[in-house]
Amino acid sequence: MTDVTSGYQQPYEGEGKEQRRRVIEDALLAFRPEVERRFREWIGREVPSRRAALGNLAAATDVPRLLKYRLLIDAVRRSHEEDREALDEPVRDVLDSTLDQRLDPDTRRSLVDEAKLRLDEVAAAPGDSRLQAQHWEQWVSTTESVFRFSTHEATFQACNDEEAAFKVAAGGQLVQCRLIVCEFWSDWPPTSFAKFINPLHWPECSSFWQAMRQLRPPTPTDGGYDCDLEETVKIFNETLIVPLEVGFRTRPDRSRVWTRFNIARGFYSSSVPVDVDTGTVSAESMPGGPAKTLVRSTKYLHWSDPNRPDFTSLACDFGWSEHMVEMAYACREQVPHPETAPSAATVETSIDDAIRTLVEDVATECRNGITTCMPHAEKLIGRFTGRSWDAGWINDLLAMELVTVRRYSRVASHVRRFADSLRDADDRGERRE
Repeated sequence: MTDVTSGYQQPYEGEGKEQRRRVIEDALLAFRPEVERRFREWIGREVPSRRAALGNLAAATDVPRLLKYRLLIDAVRRSHEEDREALDEPVRDVLDSTLDQRLDPDTRRSLVDEAKLRLDEVAAAPGDSRLQAQHWEQWVSTTESVFRFSTHEATFQACNDEEAAFKVAAGGQLVQCRLIVCEFWSDWPPTSFAKFINPLHWPECSSFWQAMRQLRPPTPTDGGYDCDLEETVKIFNETLIVPLEVGFRTRPDRSRVWTRFNIARGFYSSSVPVDVDTGTVSAESMPGGPAKTLVRSTKYLHWSDPNRPDFTSLACDFGWSEHMVEMAYACREQVPHPETAPSAATVETSIDDAIRTLVEDVATECRNGITTCMPHAEKLIGRFTGRSWDAGWINDLLAMELVTVRRYSRVASHVRRFADSLRDADDRGERRE
């Protein structure tokens, strides 16, 4: 099935799944020669030219438009201005492929012209060459009249992997890990995302996940299950296999669905390429946000294989973002209506876990808030220090205020969840000395 407004099509099986993954990889590799050089031995194929990579992306009807836009913005920002001119035709083809093909050619051409103009502005915007949050926000705000973005598209933030945090590795040592954060807001209820949060279904929902093999039968719990799984992910021509201990849960009031995962130490060996692979994937009702549900993934990775380059540096763009995009689009087509989903009980969370989660969430919000405010602050300063004074400074102040309001509303939601955990712990008679 194809959604004419999102460009979403299924299925994810066989050669189609493999081809889809290669189209995404090639669209990234063609514009990142440093990645191609570093991982050449593991790519296992010839990387197409930039024109060919964009042509394949335009032709791929099974790549959602959200992912196409993000790949395209990242590509043009990594290109020199003279190269962008040479890529004008395939860039326009990608933009056209995301429009409703039932529109008449003249209307589509006009919309593509408008989108291309805005894309050029985003390409020239300040900041790092890679796609960042401010670039996506600029794209959404300036092309809303062309694409009519849904809530999950407009609020999509992925993939921040430039932060680090210390975690205890499978061998017991403390190591500095790559922190990967992805999120978006949705008007759908949390239970709509249950299938995509459940690790047993990840191979059905992503072209990068190949298998989730049960190492032990799932143990049913109130609200879900616990299980040891062997995760198989394919990036380039390389297969990465990691044993994971997972817990999948749904709250009885359906306000939160989540999975917590960690290295399954009972199945860990020196052949496993990472010694830290831990985090959460969740969908949760969040009062005060831009929509009813926040869908978020937080993942910590540490590469331990000295014989291969660090594949965790690819996790954001080569897999995890695509999985989050699929959650944003495809869950509405595949999961039961939330009213018919089975009920479940709340998982018991210790006070220590609740404190750790609160600290991590608030720290992430603060970091993201600073990152998002910086371009507005730089623009504001430029208006007063440049050659000509620009009265538009008030817009920059308002933009910074909006960032602050959004971040504090999210922090308030984290505090509310923390208070709920303390209340539940008190009901169980748990105390901290």
